[in-house]
Amino acid sequence: MACADLQEIGQEAKIRRFEMHCKIHPPFAAKVRKEMLLLVAADRKISSDRHAMEKTQRWEVELKDAFDFISQSITPASLHDSQDKLIGRIGFNKLLIGGKLLGISKELVSEFFKNCDFSSTSFIPFDLVWLWFANRAKEYERAVNKSLKFTVVDILSAYERALSNQLTRVNSEKVEIYSDFDWDAFYEARKKAAEDMNSSSDEEEQLDEEELDEDKLFADLNYLKNADIGRLMRYLTKQRQQRDERSIESQNVAGNR
Repeated sequence: MACADLQEIGQEAKIRRFEMHCKIHPPFAAKVRKEMLLLVAADRKISSDRHAMEKTQRWEVELKDAFDFISQSITPASLHDSQDKLIGRIGFNKLLIGGKLLGISKELVSEFFKNCDFSSTSFIPFDLVWLWFANRAKEYERAVNKSLKFTVVDILSAYERALSNQLTRVNSEKVEIYSDFDWDAFYEARKKAAEDMNSSSDEEEQLDEEELDEDKLFADLNYLKNADIGRLMRYLTKQRQQRDERSIESQNVAGNR
């Protein structure tokens, strides 16, 4: 499962790398903003069309939309040719918003994924997710004594989807996105500092944090091959929190129009 997690983390890292690229290349950022506005308009129409749906049916179509998007964006491309769309443990956690969608902990999300992945392939289709979700959602409603309501927007912001969509287009057009960070100079400076200070491993780690912007660090796919998983997970968690904040801001803007 650890290998599968790394594959999904690597896919997400590509999106984060593209996000950083957009920050320094206005034409790409403009395309993402335009895509986001189109998605906001489309989300409103879809929500209006589905307003009269029976509750359980609405759960299924909204969850399926989110599932398919997550599968397309972070499930390894080698699995896209399978008959069913698939997601792994990281994608499953994303689908449930880290457990917030059903009021459960991240630990339980991981446990529930194992239960759905009864064949131990580390990737599961929507049918298995839906069978589990439908039962769990009803338990959640009984526990909180209110109806569960959500849309794909609650799971994936328009900004997140716009980023992924634009990256897919960039990849199809074979536009090279590169990192201009001077790794040779960085490693040479770190080596010299270590020799001068004769520092401990803890001090060396602190030096890394002070001298290197994490956005640049994790945007480089060469570094990701040997990155410390704990540090990478902390970085992705921080990025996810920032994306959630931007999502709330974009929804507020859309709501005020």
